[in-house]
Amino acid sequence: MTPTVEVTPEEMTLVFRTNVQGPLNLVQAALPYMPRGGRIINISTCLSRLGLHSPVYTASKAALDSLTYTWALEFGRKFGITVNAIAPGLTKTEITPPDDHPEVLRLLSMTRLEGRMGTTEEIAGAVVLVASPLSGWITGQYISVSGGVNWI
Repeated sequence: MTPTVEVTPEEMTLVFRTNVQGPLNLVQAALPYMPRGGRIINISTCLSRLGLHSPVYTASKAALDSLTYTWALEFGRKFGITVNAIAPGLTKTEITPPDDHPEVLRLLSMTRLEGRMGTTEEIAGAVVLVASPLSGWITGQYISVSGGVNWI
């Protein structure tokens, strides 16, 4: 985590280019080809609402959350497309810090379900849910997939 006072313009640009400009460019390119009933599913993080971790990373994901809400209104009315954000909590991957890392322990203490990390399969399940035809009336939602991690 880079403290706010040490964030460089290059880091800020890289993170926002990846987490905000990337999805924006993708939506701009794909939208003309999307059918009514299409789905846009953004991958956010539960950290965007907690104020934990890197201030630049969490701010970029909060910006993506804002795009989710804006696009849900803009594309829902005009094109019949739903837009939602899946917000994973601590998830076990090849880049997750060790189980005894202080940030890992802090997030695990906030988890209401089982006190463990989530799995990539659990995150994928939430994506499948909002991609399915059964979710046609779900839009503009921030869906936390975190084992119940919520506001501090």
